[in-house]
Amino acid sequence: MLDRSRFESQPFSERHSVLFNGTVALKEGQGLCYKRDYTSATELAADEIGYRDTQVELPDGTNNLWFAGVASRNYAADTSGLQRVEIFIPGSVCRVAIGADVTMATGIITCSAGAGDPGRFTYGGFAGKGSAIPLQTNASGNLFAEVSGSAVGTLDATGKIITAGAGDPSASVAVGDTVYGVARSATTVTRGAYTVSAVSATTITVSTAISSSGTPTINYYVVRGNPTCLAYLMDGEESGLQELLSPISGAVQSMVGGVTYIAGPYTPAGDATSTLANGTRFGELKAFHLLGTLTTNDYLVTVTGGEQLDGSTDLASMEFDAAGDVSMLVWGGLGGKWRLLTNTGTGLA
Repeated sequence: MLDRSRFESQPFSERHSVLFNGTVALKEGQGLCYKRDYTSATELAADEIGYRDTQVELPDGTNNLWFAGVASRNYAADTSGLQRVEIFIPGSVCRVAIGADVTMATGIITCSAGAGDPGRFTYGGFAGKGSAIPLQTNASGNLFAEVSGSAVGTLDATGKIITAGAGDPSASVAVGDTVYGVARSATTVTRGAYTVSAVSATTITVSTAISSSGTPTINYYVVRGNPTCLAYLMDGEESGLQELLSPISGAVQSMVGGVTYIAGPYTPAGDATSTLANGTRFGELKAFHLLGTLTTNDYLVTVTGGEQLDGSTDLASMEFDAAGDVSMLVWGGLGGKWRLLTNTGTGLA
């Protein structure tokens, strides 16, 4: 008789030993990116340095095109700034850390390069390295969230109490859970992970202040422990990961490549602005997706070099203000420009 247990407990996976460049703790399934631009005082960009294929770091807007894999287990913080860790590389079936509910064999989830939850798989991005297909249903990917663009939380003057924009947090959130603050209406808010110390029907209190002044608003979600799901870690071309940006008045730079989600609903005091630099890889994809309405002002992207849908009109800028505005571009056609593939908004120039 077939020993089924052997196949159930040993899905295909491949592990690599790498060096984590960072002092923070890592969660099982948290995504990491290679530090391909590694240099030091004695090791220069022109030198042949194998470290560039063995050092990894948390994802951000500078390394989002160099996805390495996910941590194979939890790792405690190491103040030395460089510790040996083991990762599952793309092509593996393994656990990935999630911040969204997932359904078996449905859709994809993509590693976050955002400042609030780097390495956690939440929104969907492009297929390829850095994205995963869930092979397990988990309806507890987050317990309570205001990230979809329909509502935001408001912080009180202490910076510790979040008043929910909608819903009853006490129905699902408990003391000890973790709040990930992922987008903000003011720079006084520090995005990141915070521990819940109290909860009511309308508020969530955290133990450390999220904001240093005023009563700003935030997008956030709440998890218990480290929710994961078994998933196929996609291989192939780089997905470019995904990020959630805060449309604060002034410069709010997006990453090049991957999918940039723009948080809402907000009323920025002035336009939030970004410049989309030229791509570096033929066929590289870039998308912008506004989740919630922006009133009074917009998220304005200046395009260094681009063409509109007709293939002949220059594309100089894109403006996002209505919930659901989406633009998708590809690099390399038409003599090295961003070519607009899809646009649902009206603010093109």
